Amino acid sequence: MKKYNKFILLLLSIFLIFSGCSNRGRLEIKESSKPKTIESVSEETASETTSEVTSEKTSAARTTTEKSSTEKSKKSLAVSTTKEIKQDHQERLEVHFIDVGQGDSILIKYGDYNMLIDGGSQDRSCYNYLQDQNIDSLDYVIATHPHEDHIGGLIEIVESIEIDTIIMPNVTHTSETFDNFLTSVAFSRAKVFQPNVNDVYNFGDASFTIVAPVSDFYEDLNNYSIALKLNHGDNSFLFTGDIEAISELEIISSNQDISADVLKVAHHGSDTGTTDQFITAVTPSYAVISCAQDNSYGYPDLKVLQRLRDNNIDIYRTDLQGSIIASSDGKSISFNQKPNNGLIAGTLPTTEVLQTITTQTPISAAPQNISETTGEQTVTIEATIKSTVESTVESTVEQTIAQTVTQSSVPPTTTLVTEAPIIQPAVAPYIGNSNTGKFHHSSCSSVDQMNPGNKVPIYDRNDAINQGYVPCKRCNP
Repeated sequence: MKKYNKFILLLLSIFLIFSGCSNRGRLEIKESSKPKTIESVSEETASETTSEVTSEKTSAARTTTEKSSTEKSKKSLAVSTTKEIKQDHQERLEVHFIDVGQGDSILIKYGDYNMLIDGGSQDRSCYNYLQDQNIDSLDYVIATHPHEDHIGGLIEIVESIEIDTIIMPNVTHTSETFDNFLTSVAFSRAKVFQPNVNDVYNFGDASFTIVAPVSDFYEDLNNYSIALKLNHGDNSFLFTGDIEAISELEIISSNQDISADVLKVAHHGSDTGTTDQFITAVTPSYAVISCAQDNSYGYPDLKVLQRLRDNNIDIYRTDLQGSIIASSDGKSISFNQKPNNGLIAGTLPTTEVLQTITTQTPISAAPQNISETTGEQTVTIEATIKSTVESTVESTVEQTIAQTVTQSSVPPTTTLVTEAPIIQPAVAPYIGNSNTGKFHHSSCSSVDQMNPGNKVPIYDRNDAINQGYVPCKRCNP
């Protein structure tokens, strides 16, 4: 029995020994497998990290490449855009100051774009010029104001040439020319706009800005004139219609940028505008005057020419040089001829009243009655002269003096009854307009705008009333 128990214990011991070795081996395997797992995980993690780093590097490389290519394309686009802009500005803009006689008309050409400011009078000169320039369409037509010497020539142009946009001031006129112009506009397919200060219109990559009229109401039609500034690159042009000192002052007071290289002198060089203040505000290098040679208004005025020359401004004149063309490349401006800076004023018209009188004694003159015959003019002057100086002269000069003189184009020397001077009028004191049915003082600004064919000399106010003429409300003759 004891041997049997020993045998069982021996078996158990052997079993336990083997069990312990087996567990120790498993433990060793488990313990040895731990570092292997961490190492493999580390290796896998390292592998994944390397892969991710490689991927990120690849992605970064791609991003860098894409950025580089985008920047290159942007630079390329910028260069090409700059080239296009340079090419556009290298294309010359031309401003044609057309010789239309006593009037205004300006054609502006820029690539495929065309603009016309006024059309002169109804003598087809502007229309013919456009035909010579092969103009078959106009992007803009600017009718600065309703006077015949600015819109007369536009009637045929609006009827014959395709026009996209017409800009005209909000004012009417009683003339037949204006009525015909409105009719032609109504039957055209053009869009019609009224000017508003600071409105900007595109003209290719150039543009123009409305500068005037600033106010809504003026007594004189001239001040309704549209004035505009055209910008092309670094160059600029200021077109002023027939604005006078009132409108010029409003423009200056509105603090607009009216500085320009080229100034179209207002109102054909009349002294009603182009003031010293306006010239200072514009600071032009060049000035262009549009008027007829030997016109009846004496334009341009010598004082205006003197102001321009005092400011070292080169002058160009259609009356002496014909049509004038200014060309702009966006940087500089050139002209098709040299300036004419001579102080050659227009010839004074024979229809103006001469007032060169030397007064030796204080006098007061009564109104004069003047009559005119065809051919040579026979003028009857009746004047009552009162002297306040010497009693010996007083008795002589209080009588009515009747004198008949025969005039040629040069007024003759007047024989005086006494030493007191007699006012010698050269022409009729009133001018009638056969078109409007109104009569004016010969010095009225409306007379300057009349068609010479419509002017009727009137020597007596009662005669004007009897003939059916209505007094002008502006000058109250």
